[in-house]
Amino acid sequence: MLGSCGVGKSALTVMFICRIFVEKYDPTVEDSYRIQVALEKDRFMLEILDAAGNEMTAMRELFLREAQGFVLVFSLTDSNSLSDIPNWISLIEGYK
Repeated sequence: MLGSCGVGKSALTVMFICRIFVEKYDPTVEDSYRIQVALEKDRFMLEILDAAGNEMTAMRELFLREAQGFVLVFSLTDSNSLSDIPNWISLIEGYK
């Protein structure tokens, strides 16, 4: 999960993992979640890094190198967060 600060990365992650909607904004430092998901007849272990805003950490660098997919998040109420998406794409491309 990548995106600007305050766009809802944590809320989306918690909703996906726990099926709970978190209404209160609590800035994330950095969290990692693992969940087993089923796709047709196969099961996969999905690991999600809920990265904090724009800070680059060793954990984020490792995930960027190893990840097989990314979810880019922006807020409909913050046009700057949408404008930041090309920067997130460039960051990903730098590791792939």
